[in-house]
Amino acid sequence: MENKEKKVTKREKDLDKDTNDLIEYVKWITGDLGVLRDRVRIAEKIISDLRTTGEESVESLLNNLYE
Repeated sequence: MENKEKKVTKREKDLDKDTNDLIEYVKWITGDLGVLRDRVRIAEKIISDLRTTGEESVESLLNNLYE
């Protein structure tokens, strides 16, 4: 019986560690997604601005996106 308790306790510790690792990973991914979302918004605004000013060439789009 004691052996089973040790196994259960070890398994609980392993699951707690895995859960904590997963939480940290989700926090990290959420942060990166926020940065990417901001970059997409900026790119969309630049493209929209270019369309409204009549600049539609690919070179113009690329130059403005990479400035």
